[in-house]
Amino acid sequence: MMLATLSVLLFGCAHTPRLSMATRDAIYERASLHFEQTVLLKPDDSERPEFQLAPLIVQQVLSTNNVLAVPNVLYFWRTFARLGSQPMEQFNYVWFYAKAGDQHKTPQGVRITFGEGGRPILWEILRDDSCARILFVSQTLEATAMTNFPAPLPGRRFWIERAVSEDPDTVVARIIDDSATVMGPTLYLEAGSHEVGTLICRCMDAQATEVAATGNYRLARMDEAAVRWLARNKTPGITRWLPGKPADDLTQWLRVEPR
Repeated sequence: MMLATLSVLLFGCAHTPRLSMATRDAIYERASLHFEQTVLLKPDDSERPEFQLAPLIVQQVLSTNNVLAVPNVLYFWRTFARLGSQPMEQFNYVWFYAKAGDQHKTPQGVRITFGEGGRPILWEILRDDSCARILFVSQTLEATAMTNFPAPLPGRRFWIERAVSEDPDTVVARIIDDSATVMGPTLYLEAGSHEVGTLICRCMDAQATEVAATGNYRLARMDEAAVRWLARNKTPGITRWLPGKPADDLTQWLRVEPR
């Protein structure tokens, strides 16, 4: 039933964005952001892998922001990608924001790709107002690219990034420290826009001064209501996340081995 719904609802963006250098630079600079006051959301306790690898959400709070306007349900499902011929498991986490009295819901989310030993190696953000495909890459992947290539390409900051001419709309926003323990990421979301300002490993230094409140969210399996909300959003790339789609080849966006 869900796949039948998908076949009717799926559509993509009507245009292909081309990021300016200023927009790419602004995305890179977000890595150093610091929030003064935040709300912290955590998954309910469980030993199941999807709970252990679910994100911590650190949402910025402003004086005009409603502290309670935070998601209480995250939808989860598995997909697969490939790195060349190698299959890679992915965990998808999506949630929704809605304004009071408004039926339209705006999705946000993170997709985690796992490498050898089930360790996270790539994090992809679902939605950004720039229409960029924003990726966060593990030290392990970046080290592989540094072994195979002499330097980052022009207009890029990291070895792992493909040439701007090949993939102008993808930005690797940050390299993420490898952790000794497999765990979910911490996402910093900006107030109002709910864009992901940055993403870190829990092993990295926090980028907030105060946690004003904490709460738990419920993890639920993808349902048809979530599918409909996702399919209504025209942001590029969103429909690639939905169940039943072909596996992405990550070499489209990442410079891992010489061609």
